[in-house]
Amino acid sequence: MSESSDNTAPTVVLDGQGLTPADVVAIARGRVRARVSDEAHSRNAAAERLVLELLERGDLLYGVTTGVGALRT
Repeated sequence: MSESSDNTAPTVVLDGQGLTPADVVAIARGRVRARVSDEAHSRNAAAERLVLELLERGDLLYGVTTGVGALRT
C-alpha cells in the first residue's frame, strides 16, 4: 500500500501480485482507494485482444460463449 499523492487516503495498487486479504477488507470498507497499475491494464488489454481473436475464429470460450452455473446451456 502506498500513500496517494494528495495525502487524502492510502491507495492500494492492484497489480495482480500483491493484494492481501487485509487490502481487500480495507478497499471494501472504504478505508483506502484502489488503483489498477499500468502493467495490469496492459495485461488486461492483451487478454481482451486474445478473447476477441478467439471469438472471431469461432472458438467456444467457457463463460464467454457458454453460460456459467445456472446460466449454462
